[in-house]
Amino acid sequence: MPKPQYCARIHVQATLSQDQILCLLTADADGDVYPESAEIPVWLVGECEDLGLMTPGHFPGVCRLTADGRDARAALLSD
Repeated sequence: MPKPQYCARIHVQATLSQDQILCLLTADADGDVYPESAEIPVWLVGECEDLGLMTPGHFPGVCRLTADGRDARAALLSD
C-alpha cells in the first residue's frame, strides 16, 4: 500500500481520525507535542507514531512531528 501524502486538508480529514487530527494540532510551532500536558493518551501517540506522523522527541515526555506530521498539520491549518 502506498504511503499517504498529507498535502490537502480534505485528504488529511479523510485519512485520519478526529483524535489523530486533534493530536497533531496540539503541536507547537517547532513541531513538539507534549502528550502529558495535553492529556493525549499513550495509545493515540502510538497510533500517530505507527502512521509516521510523530517520533519520540529530544527528551522524555516529548514527541516531535515528522515531515509528514508537519505537512498534515500545515494542511489542516491552511485556508
